[in-house]
Amino acid sequence: MATTSSRTAKDLQRDAEKWSHQYLLSLWGRIKAGSAIPGFADSKAFEYLVIRAFQIERTDVRWPFQITYPQKFGTME
Repeated sequence: MATTSSRTAKDLQRDAEKWSHQYLLSLWGRIKAGSAIPGFADSKAFEYLVIRAFQIERTDVRWPFQITYPQKFGTME
Protein backbone atom coordinates (compact mmCIF):
# COMPACT_ATOMS: atom_id res chain seq x y z
CA MET A 1 0.00 0.00 0.00
CA ALA A 2 1.23 3.48 -0.83
CA THR A 3 2.03 5.90 1.94
CA THR A 4 -0.83 8.08 3.12
CA SER A 5 0.58 11.27 1.60
CA SER A 6 1.07 9.75 -1.86
CA ARG A 7 -2.47 8.37 -2.19
CA THR A 8 -4.81 10.16 -4.54
CA ALA A 9 -8.53 10.77 -4.07
CA LYS A 10 -9.10 7.99 -6.61
CA ASP A 11 -7.00 5.56 -4.50
CA LEU A 12 -9.04 6.39 -1.41
CA GLN A 13 -12.30 6.03 -3.35
CA ARG A 14 -11.28 2.59 -4.65
CA ASP A 15 -10.61 1.42 -1.10
CA ALA A 16 -13.80 2.93 0.31
CA GLU A 17 -15.98 1.36 -2.37
CA LYS A 18 -14.98 -2.06 -1.01
CA TRP A 19 -16.26 -1.26 2.49
CA SER A 20 -19.34 -3.20 3.57
CA HIS A 21 -22.01 -1.99 5.97
CA GLN A 22 -20.47 -4.11 8.73
CA TYR A 23 -17.00 -2.72 8.03
CA LEU A 24 -18.36 0.84 8.23
CA LEU A 25 -19.67 0.14 11.73
CA SER A 26 -16.28 -1.22 12.76
CA LEU A 27 -14.50 1.72 11.14
CA TRP A 28 -16.77 4.19 12.91
CA GLY A 29 -15.85 2.63 16.25
CA ARG A 30 -12.15 2.96 15.45
CA ILE A 31 -12.57 6.59 14.39
CA LYS A 32 -14.48 7.46 17.58
CA ALA A 33 -11.73 5.79 19.62
CA GLY A 34 -9.14 8.01 17.90
CA SER A 35 -7.38 5.13 16.19
CA ALA A 36 -5.35 5.82 13.07
CA ILE A 37 -6.81 4.26 9.94
CA PRO A 38 -4.04 2.81 7.77
CA GLY A 39 -3.83 4.46 4.36
CA PHE A 40 -6.01 7.44 5.33
CA ALA A 41 -4.83 10.80 6.65
CA ASP A 42 -6.59 12.24 9.70
CA SER A 43 -10.26 12.99 8.95
CA LYS A 44 -10.13 11.39 5.48
CA ALA A 45 -11.39 8.03 6.77
CA PHE A 46 -14.42 9.76 8.27
CA GLU A 47 -15.04 11.74 5.09
CA TYR A 48 -15.00 8.57 2.97
CA LEU A 49 -17.03 6.63 5.56
CA VAL A 50 -19.87 9.14 5.27
CA ILE A 51 -19.86 9.07 1.48
CA ARG A 52 -19.73 5.27 1.39
CA ALA A 53 -22.61 5.01 3.89
CA PHE A 54 -24.79 7.14 1.62
CA GLN A 55 -23.71 5.09 -1.39
CA ILE A 56 -24.62 1.82 0.35
CA GLU A 57 -28.09 3.28 0.95
CA ARG A 58 -28.35 3.86 -2.82
CA THR A 59 -27.97 7.61 -2.75
CA ASP A 60 -26.18 9.26 -5.65
CA VAL A 61 -22.84 10.43 -4.34
CA ARG A 62 -20.00 12.50 -5.64
CA TRP A 63 -16.61 11.38 -4.42
CA PRO A 64 -13.91 13.94 -3.58
CA PHE A 65 -11.57 14.71 -6.44
CA GLN A 66 -8.38 16.66 -6.83
CA ILE A 67 -7.70 19.60 -9.11
CA THR A 68 -4.18 20.84 -9.67
CA TYR A 69 -3.39 24.52 -10.15
CA PRO A 70 0.41 24.30 -10.44
CA GLN A 71 0.90 27.96 -11.21
CA LYS A 72 -0.54 29.22 -7.93
CA PHE A 73 -2.21 26.87 -5.45
CA GLY A 74 -0.88 23.35 -6.06
CA THR A 75 -3.36 20.51 -5.56
CA MET A 76 -6.75 21.30 -4.12
CA GLU A 77 -9.72 19.13 -3.31
